[in-house]
Amino acid sequence: MEERERLLVTEAAAAIDDDDLDNLADLERAAIEARMRFEAGAVKVEVELAKGFSLRMNGTTTTASSIDVLTTTKFEIGEAGSLTIRPPKGSGRSLDADLAAATEELASTLRSLGIDSYSAGVARSERASAAERELTSLRAQIAAGCPGDPTIGLAPGADALRAFVATLDQNAGKAVAPSDDITALEKAVAEAKLAEARALGKHENSRAVLSKADSTLTTAEAELAAALRESEAAAEDLQRVAASGDRATLAALNSDAQRERTTKFEAVEAARERARALDIDAIRRGLTNLDRAATRAGEERIELTAKIASLEATILKEGTAGPAGRLAAARDEEHAASEASERLRREADTLEMLRKVLSEAAEEACRTFLAPVTKRAARYVHQLLPGCDLSFDEELGLAGVTRLGVDEPCSGLSRGTQEQLAILTRLAFADLLLEDGAPISLILDDPLVYSDDARLETMTDILQEASTRMQVILLTCRSKAFRHVEANRIVLK
Repeated sequence: MEERERLLVTEAAAAIDDDDLDNLADLERAAIEARMRFEAGAVKVEVELAKGFSLRMNGTTTTASSIDVLTTTKFEIGEAGSLTIRPPKGSGRSLDADLAAATEELASTLRSLGIDSYSAGVARSERASAAERELTSLRAQIAAGCPGDPTIGLAPGADALRAFVATLDQNAGKAVAPSDDITALEKAVAEAKLAEARALGKHENSRAVLSKADSTLTTAEAELAAALRESEAAAEDLQRVAASGDRATLAALNSDAQRERTTKFEAVEAARERARALDIDAIRRGLTNLDRAATRAGEERIELTAKIASLEATILKEGTAGPAGRLAAARDEEHAASEASERLRREADTLEMLRKVLSEAAEEACRTFLAPVTKRAARYVHQLLPGCDLSFDEELGLAGVTRLGVDEPCSGLSRGTQEQLAILTRLAFADLLLEDGAPISLILDDPLVYSDDARLETMTDILQEASTRMQVILLTCRSKAFRHVEANRIVLK
């Protein structure tokens, strides 16, 4: 255990501080961003020269096949002419310098931490954390394995055990058995432990009784003090009543005072609620807004009055060609529009009725056509998925399955189940055509890719049974998956 402890201590000491990991993540992100800015700002020039041609870049001959252009650069290909490339505005050698600086800072930090990447640092920290947790558990096991023994003067702990062993005489193996009666001593120890247990039980019971008695005493003293205070208050009240004389009048006055007190308390609470609901600043802002609105309303009233006078003068001047004439024309247009709307509504109702009839006819035709296919597919589906039925959409496509009374859309099934049901549907169509006397060849291109072993065996059994009625051609690159199928095999090389 101590050997394992030393290894865990070394591994736990290799932990990387969270701040260092965060800094490393920031540096790695900065390096990636610098690389992205460099690639976005630089123009990548790929060069492929024919034999006999040479390339000069800014007057200097170069044999490079890939060049990153950061600044305006002139290329000359032999004597054929020149080509000048100007990178996007804002790019330049500073991008190259930023990338180099970010990459160097990241590499320096990685070297200082002794890792290759941020993910390696995270993995090392996680291993160190796991080692720390295992170290805590291991030390607890070591402590449990060294409980100590006061009868021989051995204290708990591994260090005490190690020191005790070092003091032992190497010739301790020649010890002489004691002359005491071991059986009698063990019996006496057992009786002493039993007496100790009984004494501890009585002690704990006595402590519980004492605690309960102290609690009862404290409660009684508190009740006594309250009773004394109530008694003194009652005596004072009695003296005041005796001094006032008329008990009935005092009772009536007390009742009125109680009602008045209750009413005032209710009024105070209501006032407090209203005060809490009020916001002085909001009220002041509301008053200011009302004043502004009133001022603006007065201005608008003056403007509208002038506009009304102008419109009245225009009406008098234009006569029948004015607003009244336009109103009559607008009403005629409204009437015509209403009639057109009613006509269009009737046409829409007619078209809707026609669409509904056509849809019902299409559904009926679909059911009439799909019934034989569904019937033939059912026996295959029951072999693959017992208790399930297929359903098709209006375009004769597989829509889903009904399993235990629950409809499941085809898109919600696994890819393997979708693939298997599609093959069974094609097989059902093939059976239908075969019964009509048509020559049938069922061609499957690398099917059952997503099927598990049990489903694959069931599907191959179905296909092998179908091959007795029709020609089944299976193209596949997975010969091992169909090794158990009896068939004529043709290998294409």
